[in-house]
This record gives sequence, structure tokens and C-alpha cells, in this order.
Amino acid sequence: MLFIDFSNYRTVGIAWNYFVRLFIHWLKSLIYIHKWVLLYKVQSNFSPAMHLYQLQRLIPPKGIDTWADPFIVSTSRGTFVLFEEKPAGRGVKGHISCLELDQQGEPVVGSKRIVLSECFHLSYPFVFFYREQYWMIPEAAASRGVHLYRSKQFPDDWILEKTILEDVQIYDATLIEWKETWYLFGSQKNSIHTSPHTSLCIYYTDDPLAGEWKAHPMNPIYQDVRVSRPAGSFFTYNGKLIRPAQ
Repeated sequence: MLFIDFSNYRTVGIAWNYFVRLFIHWLKSLIYIHKWVLLYKVQSNFSPAMHLYQLQRLIPPKGIDTWADPFIVSTSRGTFVLFEEKPAGRGVKGHISCLELDQQGEPVVGSKRIVLSECFHLSYPFVFFYREQYWMIPEAAASRGVHLYRSKQFPDDWILEKTILEDVQIYDATLIEWKETWYLFGSQKNSIHTSPHTSLCIYYTDDPLAGEWKAHPMNPIYQDVRVSRPAGSFFTYNGKLIRPAQ
């Protein structure tokens, strides 16, 4: 129950702002449809000066309220975007879908399809190429595991190769090979009382397919809700290795 001391003018001001925000939020819910969309731009070099209005927008169709976590992969067969797709409705789980882009960066009509679905929620389809094959580690924290999938014919036909980590809730696992060692970065939820965005953990192995993934002895290596959760593949900029974060 909310108790407000209206004899205090500062309290009245805070309460007024709070209820105004609630009213505006309610009003927007009547006018706007809440959707997560994809923003992207096809270019050869990254520019930190880029603004959101300069990006192309992909909006989910009717009945879909989320397109998120895009990963773009260019192959000899074309350029594809793999992403989380979640239909509208409460309690609906997400799956991994794919769109093909033409040479101008526009989506190919009719190319959107589901490429991976499970009995648990999937998102963040981290894709990497290793030993002449494409592999994917989607976010599957709801299953309490980290799963490795192999594509028989990219970008489709994904099959479960193995579960590389069990009994852990890791969000947005992101891999990088550095000096002959593979590292898996991810934010980890350690209990029902903790946030999945706060603790950054690392696991490592000498072989991402057959090796044993070991926890870094200093886990969690970082605890800060502002920068712990991964937001895409590592990249280099001005000679520095950059780890995007949400």
C-alpha cells in the first residue's frame, strides 16, 4: 500500500510526477503498438558517429511483437540476418528466424522463415564459422543450459550438436578465439533473486566443439548492470578489440 504525506510539498511534487508518468504510459498504450524492431546499415567500416536515423529499419509483421538480436552473416549464397522472433501474446516463447538481404541491403520478399525452434525460449543467435561449418549458440537460459547447434545447410537445418554447459543460466553467450584459446562471455543469473544483466562471466576451452568449457577462476569478472550483458560479436576499431554491451 502506498502512503503519501501531502503536507510535504516535495512529496506532493514527486507523487504528481509519478501519476503523470503512469497516465502518459497508459495513454501511449492506447495509441501505439509496442514492437521491437531491427535497425541496420550495410557498410564496409564501422563509424561511432552514426545516428539511429541513418539506419534502415525492419518492422515485424502483424502478429509478431519482437524482432531482436540480429546477427548478419555473408556467404557465397547471399547475406542473411538471423534474429529472435517472438509472436504477440503473454507467455509466448521466442524462436530463431532468418531473412535474406539483397545486394542493396533490402530484405528479399518471401525469404523470412523460422530456422530453429525449441520447447524453451530462444534468442540471441550467435553464429560462428569453424572447421568449414556454421555453428550457433542461441541464448537458451530458460533451459538452464548452453547449447551448440550445427547447420547442415546454412542458414537452415540446425541440429543440436551438444550441450556445452549445464545447470547454468547464461544470457547472450558470445565467443571469441584469442591466442589459440576460445572464450565464452555471457551474463549469468546465479539465483532467482539476481538480475540476468549484472554479472559478466567467462568460460574458456582449447576446442569449442570437443573441449571442456571451464569457468574463469575470477567469475564473475565484472558486476555492473550497465556493461555486463553482451550485445553482439567482438570487433576491432582503431586497433583495439571492442566488446559490445547492452
